Amino acid sequence: IHELTMDESAIEELDPPAVARLGEITVPALAVMAAHDPPTLRRCSELIAAGISDARLVTFDDADHVVSLRTPTQLNELLIVFLTEAGPPAG
Repeated sequence: IHELTMDESAIEELDPPAVARLGEITVPALAVMAAHDPPTLRRCSELIAAGISDARLVTFDDADHVVSLRTPTQLNELLIVFLTEAGPPAG
């Protein structure tokens, strides 16, 4: 098992926390979840998809957290469809 370590010296507490502000996102979003992710990571994907009004949650059944390495072709196809449907940003 790999141990993830991060330099937390520059951590800034957000008030309100980012999860409470997901509803402020007004652009289409794609949350990608891997079926073999740890439960906490799957829950994060679900919270992101539920918190953003125009979000879509897609689960990759045969992948873990490195979806781009485990299923690159399927991920690329999904991204192309998502970006095509989303269209260019308004502005």
